[in-house]
Amino acid sequence: MGNPKSQALLTGVAGAWLAYDMATSRETPSMALSVLQWVILAGCVIGFIGAMKQWLGGADREPG
Repeated sequence: MGNPKSQALLTGVAGAWLAYDMATSRETPSMALSVLQWVILAGCVIGFIGAMKQWLGGADREPG
């Protein structure tokens, strides 16, 4: 696995950008695009939570 800090940063930024893009959209997307955006946003949130759990749980610390 990668570094939990960078995973948390990347998924947080991607999720925030997607949420902002969805909230400020002036056009209504098609149903397929809307579902895809929500699925990707859910993946970002799940990835962010998982990375934070790894980071705060000490998964990247050296034993000893």
